Amino acid sequence: MVSRSATLAQAPEVLLTMLAAPAGYGKTTLMSQWATVLQNSGAPSCWITCDRDARDAAEFAQQLHYGITGAAIAPHETALAELIANALTGRESFTVFIDDVHVLAKSGADLLMRVVSLAPAGARFVFATRSVAGLSLARLRAHGALAELGAAQLALGDAECAAMVKAAQRLPEDTAQLLESAHGWPVGVRLGLDALTRTNDPRAAHAIADFFEEEVFAEVSAADRVFLLSVSILDELCPALCDAVTEDTDSRARLRRLEQTGFFLELSNTADAKYRLHPMFAAFLKEKLQAGHDQKLAALHQRASMWLARDGQLIAALEHVAQARDPSKVADFLEANSEEMTYQGALPWVARHAEALPKELLNTLPKTLLMMAWLHTRQLRFDETQRVLDQAARRIDEMEREHEAPDATIAMLRLMLKHRQTVLATAKDDEMADVDAQSEDLLRELGDSRPYLTCTLYGQMLTARYTQYRLDDFTRIESSARSALSRSGYRFAAIGLQAALGIGLFHSGRTQAARESLEQALAEANRISGGRSGQAALAALPLARILFEVDERAEADQLVRDHLPVAREFGFSEQLHSGYITLNRLHQAEGDVEAALRVLDEGKRVALECNLDRLSISASAERIRIWIRNGRPDLALREGRREHLDVDIDAVSPNARSNQRDEIRAIAWTRLAASRDRMNEALTVTKRWRHFCMSRGALRTLVRWCIIAAQIHGARGDVAAAKRMLHEALSNAVAGRFIRSFLDEGPFIQRLIAEGYCGQIETNGPIEQFAREIFARSPDASNMASSTPPPPEEDDPGVAGAINAREVEILRLVGRGMRNGEIGARLGLTEGTVKWYMQQIYDKIGVRRRPQAVERARQLGMLH
Repeated sequence: MVSRSATLAQAPEVLLTMLAAPAGYGKTTLMSQWATVLQNSGAPSCWITCDRDARDAAEFAQQLHYGITGAAIAPHETALAELIANALTGRESFTVFIDDVHVLAKSGADLLMRVVSLAPAGARFVFATRSVAGLSLARLRAHGALAELGAAQLALGDAECAAMVKAAQRLPEDTAQLLESAHGWPVGVRLGLDALTRTNDPRAAHAIADFFEEEVFAEVSAADRVFLLSVSILDELCPALCDAVTEDTDSRARLRRLEQTGFFLELSNTADAKYRLHPMFAAFLKEKLQAGHDQKLAALHQRASMWLARDGQLIAALEHVAQARDPSKVADFLEANSEEMTYQGALPWVARHAEALPKELLNTLPKTLLMMAWLHTRQLRFDETQRVLDQAARRIDEMEREHEAPDATIAMLRLMLKHRQTVLATAKDDEMADVDAQSEDLLRELGDSRPYLTCTLYGQMLTARYTQYRLDDFTRIESSARSALSRSGYRFAAIGLQAALGIGLFHSGRTQAARESLEQALAEANRISGGRSGQAALAALPLARILFEVDERAEADQLVRDHLPVAREFGFSEQLHSGYITLNRLHQAEGDVEAALRVLDEGKRVALECNLDRLSISASAERIRIWIRNGRPDLALREGRREHLDVDIDAVSPNARSNQRDEIRAIAWTRLAASRDRMNEALTVTKRWRHFCMSRGALRTLVRWCIIAAQIHGARGDVAAAKRMLHEALSNAVAGRFIRSFLDEGPFIQRLIAEGYCGQIETNGPIEQFAREIFARSPDASNMASSTPPPPEEDDPGVAGAINAREVEILRLVGRGMRNGEIGARLGLTEGTVKWYMQQIYDKIGVRRRPQAVERARQLGMLH
């Protein structure tokens, strides 16, 4: 027997304690343990179990009086309640335990409550009952003289369940489902554990059903049985819905009465009078209903579906019509409601039930097909999307030929088909200039007829604009998009639109506004779909990218790890791009290059699988950047050749239709060109892209190109030009707080900041303050603060480990007095490549001159 001491501790010392719960909640067990505690302490008490054969006032009075005094009531006594109350006088701290109070007739219950009201001070009563119906408790409640412990309080707690599992010698993982469905019901836990232990005993397997049959179901009227069986198909018992299912009008009163009379029914929503059946009792009822009542069951589900659909609960309505097992009715429901369900965020439910239909039936449902195509696009299943769109187009043509629908309906279906085709092009990052134009055309054609589609079209326009860096008129579209969102009335529309808006704002340098937009979208997605969902990833992964840029790495890391695994459930390429590139940069920021490369490998695999060109080239560009930073230009060059980057300068220069994919290719090409001593060409590309970004209002991209230009000037030895480019980068980055763009480009950029903005004479302009903040966040800020080489005794093995073999070889030749051209001839390198290597060495060792570099290398034991 499990100790209920924790439950006992909840009971205050009042006149009457009521243990009111359905059968099997351990009321008698609890009272027995309570009585034992009193007995062991020497406190007087008595125990009375109400008898079905002694239910009226006179019979029960005899039983109660005998329990208290040990004597019978004389036949002539009439004031029975007063007599019993007087019998308690003088019995200090006397407790009366009464079990099965629910079996009393009304006269017996009235007598009992009269005794309680007349009881002297010090007397205490404890009742166990399945029902409180017929007991006058209002006055006791009002005076604070009543303590009520119901099913919620009598349910077993975690510790008590664990003790029972341990006693049954079962493992917690084997019993998790049982405990979840039992909801702490003691008999359910005990019988369930017994069934798990006695697997070969059919009686044990049916013990819970037998208990319900004998102790619960047999106690109700035939009308109540029919009612309970009928409503068992419902997850929540709303009176109006129960009326619709049972085709009756008294469900509210019936539910209230059943709750009061101790059935496995709990109030889940007080305001709306909604109830839930206990899971085990619901399962028992469903099993009885399904036994040979297929037609009745189908009719019940159909009635439930019709009511729920009228009430706007379309997901629940769809689940019920599906359980009626009539595919034609499921098809009718989907074609009538799939569009609205999609707009409410229920597209996965639409697709799941649509895919369960026979293929020939599904192919007749154009609107449902168009909704499925939308989901396939979101899941990056582009080939399947195209197949479904082709079928939808054929069906619309057929409907038009056969005059199966009005012209207006056909016209709207064709607009929806064009919309899905535009969504597909957006998801594939395919010809975004065309996406922009098509979206504008569709907006004009749709007018105000489909507010949700209007919001998605603005989202696609915003995506097309930021993908092409057409941010010069972003504010105009932003205003129209926000207005459309406020008119639509669809909360789900806010997620995708706010996400697209946030990404565009970020690219235009409005980082705080972008962050707020994405945070709003994420909060909305979490409200609708819960945390860590595919819908949440729409906003979470671009938000992580922003948080990383402003150097809030812990928050960015959490968002990526929570949402990148589910991004393919409901995302576009932008989300995957943000997720993989940010996670890679997070690893690089921690110095874990191997982990960064593994992330890029995974991103590359996904890109190839889903045909995502931008993610593919981004992964390669990041690899090139890593290899160059780590002294492996050979590997960087090999990666570039795989991406067909061995092209001339014009092929990577911007033009009117250039987009993010083109810019990423250009960055990779420029890094490779600089590493191969093609400095002039590299600078020409940076200049062209800087002018392009300035003309388009793409501030974040402009900052990136200015930083790259500063690095190239530095590699050429033109520090003054490098500082000019750095200042241009800082002036464009300060408003958007693009911090990591500087930190991630390595020691040279950080040293330029130190030399230009962290001297003894400091000014307090916004650019200077921002530069100093970046410098303070640098991991090597303290070492860079002085250009004086550290003394020999402060050897840094980490620096020695960062210098690779080729750089050591070059240092050795420098130490012999050889010039860059001579070193290049000796090692088979160009003079520019040797200069580039020397720049890397300076950055790693923390010096600016060749003799200092050689001396520092000797101090670190790299040269002998």
